[in-house]
Amino acid sequence: MNNQSQIPYIKDGKKWYFLSVFYAKENWTVLIDEIKLFFETRQGQFSNYHISFSKEQGEQLQITFVTVINDNNNYSKEIQTYFQAFLDKNPSKSKVAFPYGKIIWANYPNNSLAWNKFCLLNYSDYYTKFYKTTIDIAILLLEGNFSDDNIFSIGSYLIIKAIDFIEKNQQINILANAYHEACEKYPFYVDTVLKQINAFDVYQVRNIFNSYKNESENQIVLESWIDTLITSTNINKQYLELFFIGKIIGLSVLRQMIILGLIIKCNNLCLSFPAV
Repeated sequence: MNNQSQIPYIKDGKKWYFLSVFYAKENWTVLIDEIKLFFETRQGQFSNYHISFSKEQGEQLQITFVTVINDNNNYSKEIQTYFQAFLDKNPSKSKVAFPYGKIIWANYPNNSLAWNKFCLLNYSDYYTKFYKTTIDIAILLLEGNFSDDNIFSIGSYLIIKAIDFIEKNQQINILANAYHEACEKYPFYVDTVLKQINAFDVYQVRNIFNSYKNESENQIVLESWIDTLITSTNINKQYLELFFIGKIIGLSVLRQMIILGLIIKCNNLCLSFPAV
């Protein structure tokens, strides 16, 4: 990794530091705790931090640290030194075999750092608050199990909860628009999405989704997140929230499309795909 100081990204009156920590997901809980500790002991330097999950080019936690615009210090060396020391002391062992011949771009080595390999989808105060509350809720609900199946289930759960706070007469349009835009943007996934959706038992999935919608066990945990959703009355915001949820918790585009398609199918809406 380049040891020179990285220049933070300046946007909306703040400085943003984007660090990817490539670390086996079985050990993400340990790393999450370390990220929190780093921030909590440096709140005089950083005004906020964000975490998202990703498997793009290797299992990783994507960390964003935020400072005010008039802070003339560059904290990239401090961030890099701290997390490199953490990796040296607490290396993880990846269970994922490298997919030789199956991908064009090589994965980053496990237990490594990389700067500026991602960015936020939006930098407004509303979305950064939504980002923070979403990942906090997801971490609680995942309970240390970062398997693909558990992330898919929690992603489905949160997306259904988010849809439930959209005005009833807007839900169908927002779902359909989100789904069709994804099909137009990623036409190479369309056939796979349709096959995957048709492989599910729609009655079983509908029962699961209804249980997500009706359950109240996590109501107290969800309160702050729900308050964020309630403040969003703009349809465009509500539409984007569905993709934000998936992106933040590490759902691939393919899996996000499958979830949206399943929700539509479970609501007895016709799945029609754009011409490709």
